[in-house]
Amino acid sequence: MPTWKSNVRATYTSGGFSASLNWSRIGQVTDQALADRATGIEPKVGDEHYFDLGLRYDTKAGFEIFGGVQNLTNNEAPSILTGFTSANSDLTTYDGIGRAYFIGAKMKF
Repeated sequence: MPTWKSNVRATYTSGGFSASLNWSRIGQVTDQALADRATGIEPKVGDEHYFDLGLRYDTKAGFEIFGGVQNLTNNEAPSILTGFTSANSDLTTYDGIGRAYFIGAKMKF
């Protein structure tokens, strides 16, 4: 497990429009399966960075439309040989899907 994880979100709003960019950072980890106790070598898996973009437009008439992209840069989960799953990565910590899009609407009446 990484020692440090962080999230930073920036949002711009003007009238009924808003745009939001989220940056998630997952700190480095040591791959214990490759660690050599005799030599003290501990292979590291570097920091991972994910960016998500969301857009939203809310009309005065009670109609809202939204959409966005998760994992904007299509960053792949790192290979960790202690593999928690057959994916050889920790998919509870890292994004195993890749870039994903979403869109939706809401109506208030």
